[in-house]
Amino acid sequence: MFDSNWLLSQLQSGVCNVTFTKVDGSQRNMRCTLNSSFLPEEYQNKGMPLSEYNRASLSVWDLEANGWRSFRVENVISISAENTSRPQLLV
Repeated sequence: MFDSNWLLSQLQSGVCNVTFTKVDGSQRNMRCTLNSSFLPEEYQNKGMPLSEYNRASLSVWDLEANGWRSFRVENVISISAENTSRPQLLV
């Protein structure tokens, strides 16, 4: 199981590919971030809305859907960070 603070720090550092099990049991891979430089201008330097975050789930900016999405921390299967060369597998 992943630590919510660690996941939060990875997402704030840049773009990550997160694979998780959805509440309906299906798996999803999401390219997402909490790094303000990747957020639309209206969200930059404001952080995520406080009502969107708690210890059990994280709300992130989905770069493909261009919107806020959330997942349960306990349902994360893997996370990899993107960089300029290739994604780095974190777990």
